[in-house]
Amino acid sequence: MAITNIKRVKNNCAFSIYVYNAENPGDTQNRPMPGVEITPGDTYVHDMWIPWCTSAADFYNHRIQIAMAFNPNFCIWQENNIDGDHVRYCTDNKFHFTGNLIPGNSNVGGDRILYIEGTLASGADLRIHLESL
Repeated sequence: MAITNIKRVKNNCAFSIYVYNAENPGDTQNRPMPGVEITPGDTYVHDMWIPWCTSAADFYNHRIQIAMAFNPNFCIWQENNIDGDHVRYCTDNKFHFTGNLIPGNSNVGGDRILYIEGTLASGADLRIHLESL
């Protein structure tokens, strides 16, 4: 399994978001959930390896969580499965075997920037995508 490193999280939303790395809380300033706050238009800069997760039993401690003051939450992990080794995500805070591939560059290995975007306070238009640096 290759290491996929999020070096920046860019908040392109009209509201604050929170990032929490359950596997390595030091990546998010050792703040308890919901994690480190990123205000609208700001970028959080830090090396944050995307955790590997292969089962529901491991999911709670092996994910990166993106939270808002409302739902949905995004959880991100890396898993090598029948469709390949990819960065995956969910919006229900649950592990999914062969989870959804994260939009953008879901391939593993290398440095990335994670974009979070949305304008509606309800979160109805909230989206994420991962791009290579």
